[in-house]
Formats: sequence, C-alpha cells, structure tokens
Amino acid sequence: LPEELQIKIFGALPIQDLVQATTVCHAWRRLAYDGSLWTSIDVTIFSNIIPEDQLVQLAVNAGTFLKSINLRGCSHLNGYGLRSLAVACPNIQVVYLKDCRGLSTASIGFFLQLIPSVCVLDLSGLDSVSDGILQTIGSHLPTLEKLNLAWCRKISGKGIPALAEGCTMLRHLKLNGCTNLDERAMHSLGELPNLTHLCLTSCVSLNDTLLLKFLSRSTAPLTRLKLSRCALLSDISLRNLALHSTKLTHLELAGCILLTDQGFSFLAPRITGLVHLDLEELLHITALTVKSLANHQPNLRHLCLSNCTQIGDDAITHLVLHGICHNLSHLELANCIVTDTTL
Repeated sequence: LPEELQIKIFGALPIQDLVQATTVCHAWRRLAYDGSLWTSIDVTIFSNIIPEDQLVQLAVNAGTFLKSINLRGCSHLNGYGLRSLAVACPNIQVVYLKDCRGLSTASIGFFLQLIPSVCVLDLSGLDSVSDGILQTIGSHLPTLEKLNLAWCRKISGKGIPALAEGCTMLRHLKLNGCTNLDERAMHSLGELPNLTHLCLTSCVSLNDTLLLKFLSRSTAPLTRLKLSRCALLSDISLRNLALHSTKLTHLELAGCILLTDQGFSFLAPRITGLVHLDLEELLHITALTVKSLANHQPNLRHLCLSNCTQIGDDAITHLVLHGICHNLSHLELANCIVTDTTL
C-alpha cells in the first residue's frame, strides 16, 4: 500500500492502539509517529501507557501539526522538555500546563514567547507564574481568548494591566486567589471588550469600591461572574451588579458573608436571566431573598442555598409551588432548616 494510505489507516486507530503500534516494527513506528496523526495530545490518556519524557518527544515529532497539548499534572516535565516543545511546535493553539510544578519561571517565559498562536492557556496552580509572566503573556499572545491563572500564588494585581492591555481578545479569565487587587488592576479588567467569563473567587482584597471600578468601566458582554469567598463584598456590590451587569446568567457568591436580603431584593428584579446562582453560606439571607428570586427568575435552573441557616419551609414552598422558576432542576439545601414535610 502507498505510505499515504497506510497513514490514513493508522489515523483510524484509537490513540492507545496507535501508541502500541510503535512497538511492532521500525516501519510501523515511523508511520505511527507521523506528525499528521498527532494534532492533539492529552497526557491524561497516555499517563499509564508511556513515560512523560516520551510524550514530549511525541509532541516534538508532531512538529507543526500539533495544535493542542494537555500536560496537566506532569510533575516531572522540566524546562528542557518545554523548550523543546516550543521550538518544534510553533503552531500550538491550546496548552494545558496545570500543576506542572517542575517548570521554572524562565522556562515558562521562553515557551510563551515562541507560541504566538495560542488561544487557550491554562497555567493554574503554578508557583513559577509571576507578574513577569503576565507581562510576557500580554506582550506575546495577542490571540489569547481563554486564560486560567487560578491559584498562581506569585501573581498579584500589579501584573494585570500589562496582561489586559495586550490580550484584548480575552473572553474567559480565571484569577482565583489573586492577591492585592487594586484600582488599576480592576480598571484594566474593565477595558477587556470581549470578556464574558470572569472568576475572582477567593480574591480576598476585592471590595465594593474595586468591583465597581471594574463594573463601571466594562462594556463587555459579561454573562458569568464568580465572586465566591470575597468576604469584603456587601449589598452595595449587589446593587452595582444590578445596575451594570444585567446580562448575567451565572453568578456565584458563596461565602460572601456580608450579603443580606436587602441586596438580593434589589438585584432579583433587575437581573432576570439568571440560570445558575450559588448563595452557599450566606448566613444573613432569609425567606425574603428566596421569594424575590422565586418571583423574578424564570430561567433559574441551579440554585445553591446550602448552609443558609435561616432558610426554612416557607421559603422553599414558595420557591417550588408559587414562584416562576419552572425550569429549576438542581436545588441544594444542605444544613437549611427545611423539614421532611417540605422535602
């Protein structure tokens, strides 16, 4: 058979079988490692089949064909492997390096400078990601659309302006646990014109003033906002959300312990397209909040009220029997004062 046809046949094999084919003979090994067969590599598939260093070699063999690589959790991946990948595979568009804790700041910076076509980048959980890396991202990745920097403990608000200035195509941004957010950082986030998903969970410095700095500046079509564990936020932020972010469909506020019925009574009739709402551990909300939601949220499908210790039978009965949340399919009530009668 012509080699082109053999490669096409190999392309129909499951990935595990393709890897095993490399051990049959030299001819099959050469065919199985043909770069056109490896446009996407996922370490979670290979981790129990071949060692991680061979995965990097596989990516290098893929060369310019490789578009997506997931190396999540490759703790033994080092700077040499990452640099080899960057040089050999300049057309990568999707990169997951979550929890690759063997990588240095310098090796990550070098890698990012050589992959200008990346549109999805996950660096979550890496202590080697610094504010300097955020500047590198802003300078070299103009087509970036999705960026995950959750729990990168060495980044702060100081690196965000350079990131936002250079990555104007960003749609999804995760900054869980980012410290020292300031007015300049939040103003810069508000400058992102395409932002639809923003996660600021556990950004403990975020307060009402800083959030308003973002909301008042932003003209982006924001639909998903995660603010859980931002304990400084008060009802003022709920009012500001209601005035500036009326297109929200997903809102997470778990552990924002200052929020009360007053704020939700203002928000519920003004943001009426909510599909997903997380209010876990809001100890000050009562049946008034639940009834406000029940009367104004026709699209609500997921509602978490776990550990809202003032929510009882009256609230849930109204929500289920008398409200307009007819699409509600997921309701969490752990540790609420709801009796078996209502359940």
